[in-house]
Amino acid sequence: MNKRRNVNIVVAGDPGVGKTSLILAAATEAFPDHPVPTLPPTSLPGELTPDGVPSTVVDTSSRPEDRPTLEEQCRKADVILLLWSKESSESLQRLREHWLPFLRLLGVSVPIVLVGARQDLAAQKEKHTLQQAITPLMTQFKEIEVCLECSAKKLQFVGDVFYYAIKAVVHPTAPLFDTYSNQLRPACSKALRRIFTLCDADRDGVLSDSELNAFQVHCWKTPLTPSELDGIKKVVADKMPAGVSNNGLTISGFVYLHSLFIQRGRIETTWAVLRSYGYDDDLTLKDEILDSVSFAASPDQVVELTDTAREFLGSCFQSCDQDRDGALSAHELELVFSTAPFNPWALPEWDRVLAETGSSGALTFKGFLAKWAYMTMKEPRTSLANILYLGYRGDPSQLFCLSKRRRQERKSDPGGRSILQCYVLGSRGAGKSTLVRGLVGIPAGAAADGAAHDHLAAVGTVDGPASRKTVAMQEVPCAFADKMLASSSREECGAWLSACDVAVFVFDSSSTASFREARRLMLQMATASGDVLPCILVAAKDDLGMSQDLAEECREACASLLAQRPVAVSLRTGEANSIYSRVLAAAAQPGSFVPETPSLKATRQYQQTLRKCLIYAGAGIAGWAACYAVYSAFFKKKES
Repeated sequence: MNKRRNVNIVVAGDPGVGKTSLILAAATEAFPDHPVPTLPPTSLPGELTPDGVPSTVVDTSSRPEDRPTLEEQCRKADVILLLWSKESSESLQRLREHWLPFLRLLGVSVPIVLVGARQDLAAQKEKHTLQQAITPLMTQFKEIEVCLECSAKKLQFVGDVFYYAIKAVVHPTAPLFDTYSNQLRPACSKALRRIFTLCDADRDGVLSDSELNAFQVHCWKTPLTPSELDGIKKVVADKMPAGVSNNGLTISGFVYLHSLFIQRGRIETTWAVLRSYGYDDDLTLKDEILDSVSFAASPDQVVELTDTAREFLGSCFQSCDQDRDGALSAHELELVFSTAPFNPWALPEWDRVLAETGSSGALTFKGFLAKWAYMTMKEPRTSLANILYLGYRGDPSQLFCLSKRRRQERKSDPGGRSILQCYVLGSRGAGKSTLVRGLVGIPAGAAADGAAHDHLAAVGTVDGPASRKTVAMQEVPCAFADKMLASSSREECGAWLSACDVAVFVFDSSSTASFREARRLMLQMATASGDVLPCILVAAKDDLGMSQDLAEECREACASLLAQRPVAVSLRTGEANSIYSRVLAAAAQPGSFVPETPSLKATRQYQQTLRKCLIYAGAGIAGWAACYAVYSAFFKKKES
């Protein structure tokens, strides 16, 4: 059932066309002899309307002085009843020349129902049929939902006018059907394809009679008779022979059947199907479905895919890998998301995320799963929605798991989480982007999709000593890092740092300024994290050589911070693999990679002093206890 609670119907038109009389006739079932000029908002009960939805009918005045009110009411409308008088051809002409352009100019995008009023007065004068008069208008103004005629005086078709007005809102045509091309809209077609996939229990590409009946029961709680099933298949086969195969409906036949429903005025049937499978008015899954899985987590926790999710995604990959080359081309990737409203990875925020591809640029299976893992880490709700769009039928809660808090994980299970987030920072030109792209095998200097985006990211798999991990490397511009570190909201900065497992600071081996910038950022971020962030220094462009002075400054800095020496690599010659392995090592043994910042040094000195005090205090207490014991023994011996 539609969740809408009330429909706001605005009645507009020239003076004297019968707006007020129509409203009163609907509300009182009687024709008013002396109607007032303009009625206040009138409520109509929902007993005789689609889905039992009540409505509020707003009368309007077309006098020039009331134009601001008219414009405001039209903007608030859910549907507009636009009246003209059937006794006047000039009234019909006014729709074309004034009213419909006026509503377009207002930016009104709601359904419009044309109503030819005063039908009783036009009976002797009207020579042309309603269709002949209105067809040119409906061709020019596609926002017109339907055209009706009525007589308020004779109470003819008054109820139908408001029934179809509410139906245009509760079961709107625009989201499902393009009246310009006379075809289903892509979003509707994709939703129906997903429903077909969910109903195709044996995955043979055909809905058998039993599967069609299961679908029928799911939507309307009652099965079809054998003759009804045969009738449906006959209708489809007559119009689209490819829609029926092996005595069942194919996916094209299933989609065509709903197109036929809409063209024959039974759009409520298609809406009932969509809503019974969890779709909202905008043809996305309802919030209550996505809210069934809780993703509440602390910033240092990460949502991960379970084996169940990876197995399902693997089956999707295999079914869409048409050439069986172990990689998805752009066309095959679109097939993966053919039952989703759109391909989420085509959006800028996901398009900039690089993953492993084959020699032809097609996405490999490792890259496919890595991108899903990244989406799940960043936006688990988006990941859930898209897995459901792909046709997952099981319990959604079985798709995801939540890692432990990082401090708890480091104590009990350092290698627990399967995906690590790594921030990559450094001065401009130091080699950050090259390092990020290298994770997925893109060599230095090669053009790569997403290279022009800010905050470039890559996600790939890295083999460690104990297990394979998914590593997400995120390039962070210095300006953004400084903004976060200087943020007045400690909670915002803390959440950003807590999401990071390892930070990599890249500097140009030939530039002292680049090294000092990397060192500054490392000190500030380590301190802001509470001295728990593992940090790695990377001396990029090693092929250019490092000056003696810079080498000495680097050694002194690392010694003073008790930090590991920088990893010297030449990204141009492809020597970056050691960095990715070092990231895994830093996540597994973070204590060895946290630099000794002034704050950490002060903390350690305080702890050392505290330990000494406790030792001295303990020794003093032990000495006092020993003296007391000797004294007690001596006193007892003297008394005896």
